[in-house]
Amino acid sequence: MTVTVRDADAELDAGACAAIYAPYVTDTAISFEQVPPTREQFAERIRNAQREHAWLTAQDDGRVVGYAYGHRFAEREAYRWACEVSIYLASEACGQGIGTLLYTTLLERLAARGFRTALAGVTQPNPASASAVPAIQGPAPGCLSASSR
Repeated sequence: MTVTVRDADAELDAGACAAIYAPYVTDTAISFEQVPPTREQFAERIRNAQREHAWLTAQDDGRVVGYAYGHRFAEREAYRWACEVSIYLASEACGQGIGTLLYTTLLERLAARGFRTALAGVTQPNPASASAVPAIQGPAPGCLSASSR
């Protein structure tokens, strides 16, 4: 396995990212979406994220096996240097350190663009995602209780 991380290409990578994301929408409560976005919607999401933040893909021998991106956390000016980050991996890519590699690279890229705070929402229970925070030496997670009520 040879994993590389690179900037996403909206036209080339949107289909693979959509395919990775779809099971999170249809089979879990992780995404908070009801219907998997289309390839075209993913291409737009990639372009939007890359305007000010970043969208990266992890590739194993040329095949996209995961992606991570940053986007605006909140609209108010005081949050201009804060962003929300997300990561999604193909099921076969979990537990191999690819998530940590993606997050580390993403956080470096965002820091280089001036962002100072990165926040990630993790739906619980989700041991794989929860374990990524200590792996990248982030702070202990906080909880938003009753966010779905």
